[in-house]
Amino acid sequence: MANRLSIIKRETKETNINLELNIDGSGKWEMNTGIRMFDHLLAQLAQHGIFDIKILA
Repeated sequence: MANRLSIIKRETKETNINLELNIDGSGKWEMNTGIRMFDHLLAQLAQHGIFDIKILA
């Protein structure tokens, strides 16, 4: 079965967000939102939900 992968990029005058989500992943994560608690919560969600997520904001 192929990986279910989504890549979303959003750029406005105020912010630039890049998101990659693989719901058939292995729990890997990489993120830097600038809000450490939010990074931690998303990392735990990815790790325990067994999906890969990469967020750069």
